[in-house]
Amino acid sequence: MVGQRPFGPPTLALRVLATRQDALAGLRLAVVPLRYLAAIVAAELLTALVSPRLGILLHVGLLFLLLGHGALASPPRQRALLLALTIAPLTRILSLALPLGDIPRVYWYALVSLPLAAAGVVIARTIGYSRRQLGVVVCWRRLPLNLLIVPLGGVFGLLQYLALRPPPLVGTLTFEQVWLPALILALAGGLVEEFLFRGVLQRAAVDLLGSRWGLIYGSLIFASLYAGYQSLPATAIGLGVGGVFALVAYRTGSLVGVALAPAAAGIGFLLIWPIVVPALFGGG
Repeated sequence: MVGQRPFGPPTLALRVLATRQDALAGLRLAVVPLRYLAAIVAAELLTALVSPRLGILLHVGLLFLLLGHGALASPPRQRALLLALTIAPLTRILSLALPLGDIPRVYWYALVSLPLAAAGVVIARTIGYSRRQLGVVVCWRRLPLNLLIVPLGGVFGLLQYLALRPPPLVGTLTFEQVWLPALILALAGGLVEEFLFRGVLQRAAVDLLGSRWGLIYGSLIFASLYAGYQSLPATAIGLGVGGVFALVAYRTGSLVGVALAPAAAGIGFLLIWPIVVPALFGGG
């Protein structure tokens, strides 16, 4: 036909169709992670509100389901996220199932974090993440931004204390009593937690879902683990903490700041504020 260009550039209709097909493909990839998010939230609510034993059973089922699904999933990015998601049920299983009743509370965090750290290293190696992809590097150009977030960790710790009012881990704020619990909280609540959630899990979520939705998704998984406190303010704080730390880790490409800030939060939450606030305000 005169004037027809059969081999010309794609028409607008074809471009729109291709865009819709890409959107549908992205939606299909997101459906599976959303289902697992719902299942993790359900398991946490069951643990906190109904029965810890039933909750652990559901978490164990989720753990095996994620491992099996991750082994069979064909898209590499989806497989990576499924394997990374095992961090959530494993965290709850270890925190509830380990026989820690006769052990001082301060050592719980160390004994739970050690197998979690080992699991995180195995997951990262299985996926094939490098240290740079996980943020286990120091970005000197953005180090000031990393350090600026550290005082914010202290604020988050105070908010957590006001929401939950936990008993102090130590009797007095002396160096002899504080140094070992502070070190344990810094390593367990700072380094290990951020490596798992802002390193392994966030990297997998961003790779599959994109930066915006990946950061939101990782923050929701992190906040869901606060359901065990049975406190809506504490869960909201967990969501805020997860969102801020996720954004800083993504922007800086380093876990330095978001490892130091949770360390400050945990030390304030369990060591400093439970002693300082009652002393200043007569029991709070």
